[in-house]
Amino acid sequence: MVEKDLQTQCLKYIKQLKSFGYSVIAINQHGGGFSSRGVPDLIICANGKFIAVELKVGDNKPTPLQADYLQRIEQAGGQAHVVTTLDQFREVILNALH
Repeated sequence: MVEKDLQTQCLKYIKQLKSFGYSVIAINQHGGGFSSRGVPDLIICANGKFIAVELKVGDNKPTPLQADYLQRIEQAGGQAHVVTTLDQFREVILNALH
C-alpha cells in the first residue's frame, strides 16, 4: 500500500461517520502546490477536538519538519498523531468522538 491509498481509506471512513450523524470534518493537506511543507496530511475536527494526522506507510517516519509541526500542535492543545494503518486512524477518531 502507498500513502495515497491510506489517505483515501481514511477520508472514506470520515464520510461514513458523517453519514451516521457524527460531527466530523477533514481537510486534506496532502500534496498540492499551495500547502506548506511539514503540515500534517489530514487536519480534522471531530466533536470539537482538533486532530492533526500525519500518514505514513511501511517504515516511513515523519521528517524533522513534520515532527516539529506535530509537536507544536500538541503544545497548542491539539491532538497530533502519526498513523500507519486504517485501524489506527479509526481508533484516533473514535477516541475523539467518545
